[in-house]
Amino acid sequence: MRYISRLLLSSGGLGGLAGIFMAAPLAFAADLSELRWSKRPLLIFADAGSQAFDMQMSQLADETDDMLERDMVIIHDDNLRRKYNIPSGAFAILLIGKDGGVKLRGTRPVQPSSIFALIDSMPMRMREMHEPARSAK
Repeated sequence: MRYISRLLLSSGGLGGLAGIFMAAPLAFAADLSELRWSKRPLLIFADAGSQAFDMQMSQLADETDDMLERDMVIIHDDNLRRKYNIPSGAFAILLIGKDGGVKLRGTRPVQPSSIFALIDSMPMRMREMHEPARSAK
């Protein structure tokens, strides 16, 4: 079964990652086409419970507002490994742009600040930051 982790706006919630990330069925994970032009998927490939996975998710858990501001969604779906040429069992993190292209590929956990800096340097994100509707939120 395929899953997408969706960021939840919660104040306190269930504590830890349980209060921020929720798994829900995702029928369109195979090509991510329904996310194109609206979301920036962050694909995380790892065995759940691995040290690298836990570290990455812990770092991201503290950055919910910044991720939402950048229209990011986290997807943990091993069915996408072949499409992105990720070896079975290996940790990998990929940032997919709104245009569907791979913008970042890492084999170790990546600091959220590095991901945000990369996104903020993208022309589409620069335009988003100057939109009145976004800055009024």
